[in-house]
Amino acid sequence: MVDKRTVLADFAGFNRYGITLDRALSVAEAAERSRDFTGTLPGGVTVGLSSGTTGTRGVFLVSEQESRLWAGILLGQMMAPASLRVLARRPLRVALFLRANSNLYETLDSRRVHFSWHDLTVPVEDHLGDLPGTDVLVAPASVLRRIAAARPAGLRPLQVISVAETLDPQDETVIRTAFGRPVEQIYQATEGLLAVSLPGRAAAPQRGPRAHRARVAGPSALPPARHRLHPHHPGSSSGTGSTTC
Repeated sequence: MVDKRTVLADFAGFNRYGITLDRALSVAEAAERSRDFTGTLPGGVTVGLSSGTTGTRGVFLVSEQESRLWAGILLGQMMAPASLRVLARRPLRVALFLRANSNLYETLDSRRVHFSWHDLTVPVEDHLGDLPGTDVLVAPASVLRRIAAARPAGLRPLQVISVAETLDPQDETVIRTAFGRPVEQIYQATEGLLAVSLPGRAAAPQRGPRAHRARVAGPSALPPARHRLHPHHPGSSSGTGSTTC
């Protein structure tokens, strides 16, 4: 069993780049202070921090290649038929509400997808004017409920997706009623993308194949066996099966 404490104690040994925990933390914490999340480590590696719901914040590293893989998997898993039909005619507008942005999330932005991040250190009400025309609305459940209560004119999302928090049944009912759409869910942790709802349904999140978790390196570049990362079941709160540490 490899737990979070073990990984953080030998962070450089658990990633193929030999990046130390102190260096990764300095970049991530500087980004949170400045609100500029575009910085990378050598090799184009993005570093980020988990929310720390288990008491200790996890640290993850993602290469440019892994970011593109993550974006493709997420879009492939989450796009409902209505969103796919929009993609055939014009760019899909995706709005994400989180406390921190990441180069990882920005990978979604392309000529086919217009991605916008909305900073939750700013009052939600300040973002409402930017939401009309949004096709896919992604936010923590508590934020979705506040947006639903405000009912911004012109906001008729094709998909509503809850992230970062547990979706309470009462919140789900309020949000679903306000938008006339099922509330889908994404569960992602330091370990990577763990589970998503079936597109267009308010079903329990489905665990994807283990292959959907990008690894730190190919077999020829992995650290010694004692440092290798082994995937864990999504229900596990310890260990990691990807770039994340």
